[in-house]
Amino acid sequence: MSLILPFVEQTPLHDSIDFRLGMMDQCSGYYSLTVSAAHRNAAAAAAVVPGYLCPSDSFAQSSVLGSAVPAPGSYTANIGWPDRCTGIDGTLAPLRQQNGALGVVNPRDPDAWQRGQVRLADFTDGTSNTAAVSERLITSAETYLDLGNYGESLHSFCGGGVAARSLPRWVRYCGSVDYPDPTFSVTLGRSWISGWSFLGNTYMHVMPINKRHCHIYGGEHNGNNMVTPGSRHPGGVNVTMADGSVTFMIDTIDMRIWWSLGSRNGGEVSAAGS
Repeated sequence: MSLILPFVEQTPLHDSIDFRLGMMDQCSGYYSLTVSAAHRNAAAAAAVVPGYLCPSDSFAQSSVLGSAVPAPGSYTANIGWPDRCTGIDGTLAPLRQQNGALGVVNPRDPDAWQRGQVRLADFTDGTSNTAAVSERLITSAETYLDLGNYGESLHSFCGGGVAARSLPRWVRYCGSVDYPDPTFSVTLGRSWISGWSFLGNTYMHVMPINKRHCHIYGGEHNGNNMVTPGSRHPGGVNVTMADGSVTFMIDTIDMRIWWSLGSRNGGEVSAAGS
């Protein structure tokens, strides 16, 4: 979201950011990632960008991520299915590289699963059949005890390690976890300027809309994090497709269609268009 600031009438804010720096005080050990007031980009991190906030969601800036008090954001980019996912029916070879609409890259810790650039030619399913951006609720929880005051769509649960699983098996595995993880739950949506996946600025087409998030052991540094779209709109979320069109996806959408919309090149065009 920091890179597209000039296209949303925020050029001065974009030009104030030093992109040579990581957007946290330290870029290792995700349990202690913070943005302090001493960070060179602290002022930019704290800037509220109205266009990055859904009017239907409420928010309050918080120091839970550090003394810079980063400004939150409501939107999240589709990066597809989890690493080693075997598809909808479990018949595909384990996924070895991102298959969503937008790529991610960690320049300090590159990973073969990451894809830093996605071209229009890579959308072999068609841009109208591939989701690009959706909504995700901003948490207000500060501690583990606060989590009990919020619904499941503001909780992140441990989804286990990177094992080869089909999408239905990922849903069952994630859904079977009893207790949310506060490390991932209290950070969702807290900072629009950061690309770290535990902040929820990227999502995957795995869990049903408006349901829980799940993270994967080992995915902290490469973005392999199953964030789920959610909103305050009754019955679903707004989704921008890769062709630029916007549609309202109901949270009772057939899961095969939802999963298909997450992949840009899986050959599920007929399922997505049905």
